[in-house]
Amino acid sequence: MAEHGAIEKLKSVYGDLLVSDGSDGLVTLEYKIGSLPDDHAKAANKAALLKRNCFAAVFEKYFEAQVSTRLIRLLYYIVYI
Repeated sequence: MAEHGAIEKLKSVYGDLLVSDGSDGLVTLEYKIGSLPDDHAKAANKAALLKRNCFAAVFEKYFEAQVSTRLIRLLYYIVYI
């Protein structure tokens, strides 16, 4: 998904919490116990949206292309196991 801008999207959403950029196929968020935000529920919700934000980056690219009337030719396979 990196070729579709997922890493840039994740960096913009998670900032310094993103400690593994996905180059090895894994994405890691790191929360330090001593510096957790006061609103734990909001932080947990943000972390829970990690997978959604990865997939959103792919679709955002195509939506932006539709708006700007650019043509993107790309064949993308999603394999369900």
